[in-house]
Amino acid sequence: MRRKQVQDMAGWGNSPIAYFDGKPLAHSQLYVEPYACETDVPSGVVARSNFFDLLPRLLGTPDKLGHQVVVVLGDPGIGKSLAARELILRTAQRYLHASSTEGVPFPIYIQGSWFLQKEVREAHHISDLIRIALHAHGQRLRATESIQNKCFDPPTDDEPVLLVVDDLDATQLTKQQQRALFQALGSRDRKHQAVLFSRRASLDVSVLQDFEIPQVELQEFATEEADSQVQEWLARWNLLVKRNESLTQERIKQRDLSLFELSKRPILLRILAESWDRLSS
Repeated sequence: MRRKQVQDMAGWGNSPIAYFDGKPLAHSQLYVEPYACETDVPSGVVARSNFFDLLPRLLGTPDKLGHQVVVVLGDPGIGKSLAARELILRTAQRYLHASSTEGVPFPIYIQGSWFLQKEVREAHHISDLIRIALHAHGQRLRATESIQNKCFDPPTDDEPVLLVVDDLDATQLTKQQQRALFQALGSRDRKHQAVLFSRRASLDVSVLQDFEIPQVELQEFATEEADSQVQEWLARWNLLVKRNESLTQERIKQRDLSLFELSKRPILLRILAESWDRLSS
């Protein structure tokens, strides 16, 4: 079952994240890597990096693990869930293609809204949470075994695991519950690491500081001509959606400066592209 699950996650790039004129648009066709910066560095100097350059530096390597937990923050529509999916599929592909899985973490995806369920809130150990996540994934793959079946046994403490918790702000956890969660995730008696995606307002900053958890902030898309993520995304869009005239950031800027500012946020850029014909008319 675990092999089937990791093969499924490795293929998430082919999963539709949007539809246009009835045509599915896959994650990998539209995903543009965002910039990010670590916001709580002691020096106060914040340097912008590609997200998938910064995150490995914080997590470390199989030989020398870094932080046990990393929190990724961002405003609504900034692309947190897209980054979480990309992290899962990249980790799954590494796991599948490694000559030896020793040192390569097994990815486990956890939807934040699951914490609203009684059995998740009452999970006393991370191993219980992992079992629930594996079972939920198995059900999506049409598995009929019960949650106590051996095929949903969590990896041992010696097996590296990367827990990716998306949409943590949907959990509505109290400060005490957040503290209990981070304490469990930060246990050094296992090779598990966790990356949690959330809005900043949903987490208690004092809890993050108490546990010395690094905070990474996703940035809006850049629009500088030499390094425009907006234009990169639009180039992908134009390849998928054939129109008489390609949509460019310059056309958006000429149409309305306020729309141009909104286009820096991935979800709003997609909505803008989908509705451009109606806006133009």
